[in-house]
Amino acid sequence: MCRKSKDCGKTKYVQGGLSYEGNGSKKRPYNSLVFAQQDKSWETLVVLPSQVPLDFGIKMRSGTKLIGESCNGNKPIITNTSSESNSGFGVITHGNVTIKNIHIKDTWSSAINYSDSCNLSVCNVLITGYNQG
Repeated sequence: MCRKSKDCGKTKYVQGGLSYEGNGSKKRPYNSLVFAQQDKSWETLVVLPSQVPLDFGIKMRSGTKLIGESCNGNKPIITNTSSESNSGFGVITHGNVTIKNIHIKDTWSSAINYSDSCNLSVCNVLITGYNQG
C-alpha cells in the first residue's frame, strides 16, 4: 500500500524489441516484463506499442494497473511461451488489479490467472491463442 512515499502513484514503462534494459522511464522503458516485475516501485505499468511481443508474462501486485498504449488501433502484445516463468500465464493477478487495452496472445497456460484476485477490472483486452503448452 502506498503511504506518502516517493513511490506513490509512480508510473513505469515497458516496450518489446529494445536492445537495452532501460530504467522504466518513458524515455528509457524496460525492454522486458521480467525487469518490470522486479521493480516493486510502480503502481501503473504502461506497455508501449511495439512490433515485438513482450514474453514471459507478468505477476501483478494488488493495487496495480497494467495499461497498454495503442498505436494505429493495435494493442501491445503480452505473451508467455514458457511454463518456467509465471507458470506460463500471460498475467497473474493478486488482489485489486486493473488490466486495460492489452492483447494477451499465445500463452503457454491461460491468458489471465485471477484465482487470487478481488475487484479485478479487465477492459478492452483481447485474448487469443491461450493454453498453447
